[in-house]
Order: sequence, then C-alpha cells, then structure tokens
Amino acid sequence: MINEHNQLQDNLAAYALNALDPDDIPALETHIKTCASCQATLTEYQRVSAGLLAGLPPRPPRPALKRILAAQLPGNANNVRARFTSWSLAQFAMAGAVVLLLGINLFSLFQVRSLQDQQAEMTRQQETEQTALSILAYAGTQSLPVSGEGLTGSLLLDRDRNAAVLFVWDLPLLTPNQTYQVWLIDPQGKRISAGLFNAVTGRPITIFELSSPKPLSNFTSMGVTIEPRGGSPQPTGPRILSVNF
Repeated sequence: MINEHNQLQDNLAAYALNALDPDDIPALETHIKTCASCQATLTEYQRVSAGLLAGLPPRPPRPALKRILAAQLPGNANNVRARFTSWSLAQFAMAGAVVLLLGINLFSLFQVRSLQDQQAEMTRQQETEQTALSILAYAGTQSLPVSGEGLTGSLLLDRDRNAAVLFVWDLPLLTPNQTYQVWLIDPQGKRISAGLFNAVTGRPITIFELSSPKPLSNFTSMGVTIEPRGGSPQPTGPRILSVNF
C-alpha cells in the first residue's frame, strides 16, 4: 500500500497541470477521495498551477513529472503522432473546412485588390485623357513628334500652363520588375525625373501626363528610359525615345 501511495503521489503534480496520462487518472482520483495527505498535496499543486507559484517556496520537480512534461512538449515527435492519430474524422473535416475557407478568403482578397488596381488605372487614364483634351483646346499647345526606334507618337506641350502629355503607339509591355521613366533635360544636360509609367495590356496607345518639378520652359528636351521597378535617381537603362522641345 505504501508503494502504491508513493506512486500515486508522484502523479499529483502532473494531474494538477492536466499533464497526467489519461489511463492513470481514474486510479489517482479514486485514491484522492480517501487520502487526506494527497488531497493536501494536490491543493498545493493546484494553487501553483493557478499562478501562485511566487508565493510558495521553490521546490524541485519530481523526476516522474519531468518525464511527463517532456512528453507533452510540441517538439516531441511521439506526442505529435499521438495527438494526430487521436483526431476524429469530424476534427479533420473541420480543419479542412477552415483551411478551405481561409483559401477562399485570400483568393477573394487578391481579386478585390486586383479590381481596385484596375479601377485606379482606368481612373488615371481617364484623367490623363481629359488633360490631353484640355491641352489641345489651347492655341499655344505644341505637338512635337516622338523619336524612337520602331515607335511613333507625340508630345503635347503647353509651356504657359506647365502641362505636357505623352502619346506613344504600340509601346512594348515590360516585365514586372521594370518600368518606363520620363526624364526632363535642361540646357546643361541635367536630367530630372518626370514620373513613371507602364504600357497597358490591350491598349494600342499609351498616354502619360508628365509631372514636372520645375517650369517646362526650363528644359529643352525629354527622354524615356527603361528602369528597375520603382525608378532610378538618374537614368541607368536604355533610352527608347526622345523629344526635342
């Protein structure tokens, strides 16, 4: 009886932490009902597990408790397999449904973002086209031809209103890691970025409104180069077209 009492007493700490093997629980609970000593010890362990460890004198864990807790660690391969095999069919179905729902939500999110990007691009194109029409209405607007190998187009330039819109036909599509960058060039040859743009799939003509940080009258020409996505402080890629003012 003494050996049985000691063995059951060794399981009290694991029982208080909900770490005791399920097969050992019935015998321990039966013993606790008739053993005042184990009841007192269990009460102490339960207070520890409830967050009162700082108020109790430190005591080293029993070797049996160490083994039990080690078996409960997520990194223990045997424990992972045991939990995995203990899953019911309903639990697997629920997990699958959750994963499927997450996948559907992510796919929907990507679709919404794609539609938002397309809508933003269409809005920008419409605003640019309206700007181009406005520029054309002014008597002082110049239409300057684009010079580039295999490319045709023009630049609508209104120096008085500091407005310029570039038209290019059949501009090649770039890779996702590339962009077209516009450069304004002053009489000293200094280049200043006037914005980034890309060709639009399915549109034969690309329209881009230049964003000039200075009056356009300060510049004598314009060039377009292929740059890494996000643009460059100064031209690094090949020039595909140019326009002299």
